[in-house]
Amino acid sequence: MTLYAKFVKPAFDDFILPSKKYVDIIIPRGGDNRVAIDLIVQHIRTKLGQHNLCKIYPNLHVIQSTFQTRGMHTLIRDTEISKHDFVFYSDRLIRLVVEDGLGYLPFTEKQVITPTGSIYIGVDFCKKLCGVFVIRSGESMENALRACCKGIKIGKILIHRGGDETQLIYEKLPKDISERHVLLMDPVLGTGHYIRLENINNHVRMYKSLSWYSQAGTPIVKVNTSYNAEGHTFSLEISQEIPPTPGQSVKEPTFSLIRKS
Repeated sequence: MTLYAKFVKPAFDDFILPSKKYVDIIIPRGGDNRVAIDLIVQHIRTKLGQHNLCKIYPNLHVIQSTFQTRGMHTLIRDTEISKHDFVFYSDRLIRLVVEDGLGYLPFTEKQVITPTGSIYIGVDFCKKLCGVFVIRSGESMENALRACCKGIKIGKILIHRGGDETQLIYEKLPKDISERHVLLMDPVLGTGHYIRLENINNHVRMYKSLSWYSQAGTPIVKVNTSYNAEGHTFSLEISQEIPPTPGQSVKEPTFSLIRKS
C-alpha cells in the first residue's frame, strides 16, 4: 500500500487522469466489460466497411478491388520482396490511383472526325491542372502523375503536425494555382484533417532528399553541444545512423531539415 500511495497513485494523477479529457470513450471496468467492447468492435467493423464509409463520407471514392490490386498489395507487403519489385508494383498501384482520380475531374463534350470520316462524340480532358505533393511521401506519386498528365504544373508543401496544431513549414506553388484544379498527392494521408493551408510568413528552404526514397529505415539522430565561455561560442555536432534492414545492410546518410528557434 505504501508503494501504491508513493508511486502508482501520483503517476495516475499526473499522467493518466488529465488525459481523460482527450479520449472519445471510456469503458467502465476495462477488459471485463465485454458488452461495451463488443459494441466498439462492431462499430469499428461497420466503419471499415467500404460501402458504409462511402455513405458516411460522400466525397470518398474507393477504387474497386480486383485480383490484380490484391496481388500487388500482397507483393509489396511481403518482407522478402526485393527493392526493385517493391518500387515496380508500388508505382503500378499509384498509377491506378492517379488514373481513377482523374476520372472525377470535370470534362466537356467534344466532337472529332475519325480517319474514316465519321463523327465521334467524346469528351475533352480537363484543362489547367496542378499537382501538389506533400513532402516527402507525396513525391513518390510524382512520376505517375506526370506520366498521366503531360506538362502538368507541380507544387510542393511541407507540413508539420504537432498534436492538434498544424504548421506549414514550406510551400512552392504555381502563381496561378487559384485558377487550376488541384490534385493533392499524399499516399499515407490518414484523415485529411491536417491539410489546411494557412498564411505563414516564415518559410525555410527545403533541399532535395532523394535518399529518403532509395532506402528504408528512419535515421537515428544524435546531438552533442558544447559552449566556450571565454570565446562566447556555441558548438553543435549532429550525427545520424540508420539501422540495417533486410536487403540493405549499408545505408547512405540522408539530408534532414533542421529548424533553429
